[in-house]
Amino acid sequence: MLSFMAISEIAKRLAIDKRLVENTIVLASGCHEWQGNISSDGYGRISYLNKKWRVHRLVWTLKNGPIPKGLDVRHYKCDNPPCINIDHLRIGTRKQNVQDMVRHGRQRKSMNKPYCTYGHKLTIENTYVHRNKRMCRECRRLVNRQRYLERKSNR
Repeated sequence: MLSFMAISEIAKRLAIDKRLVENTIVLASGCHEWQGNISSDGYGRISYLNKKWRVHRLVWTLKNGPIPKGLDVRHYKCDNPPCINIDHLRIGTRKQNVQDMVRHGRQRKSMNKPYCTYGHKLTIENTYVHRNKRMCRECRRLVNRQRYLERKSNR
């Protein structure tokens, strides 16, 4: 016999499945495009179990289980931010996600700059993404070195 807690969880899952279906349209491209709340960067947003989610991440989690720490859910096939079609999503590293974005031509204009403000060449190896901005690893290394030297001299 199912406990009240189990029945409650099943009811919540059915409710979220219904919301996902009601707020999605299927495009000719095969994308299942979220029509509910959309963030300024184009991704769908939803609340589930008192947590705010990007809809594609929630769909991945409901279908495949928790997203491993340090990995992203990538729009591998379509690179369409509001798409929640599980067949268009893949798990991968931030680097793979950025490479997908560049391959599909969806990077910001600043992403086309070949050099950072201080003249370091911006290659895939020399960049990382922090708060949706491309950052220069060499600049970060120099800042960290300067902070280390300052702390060392203050002892």
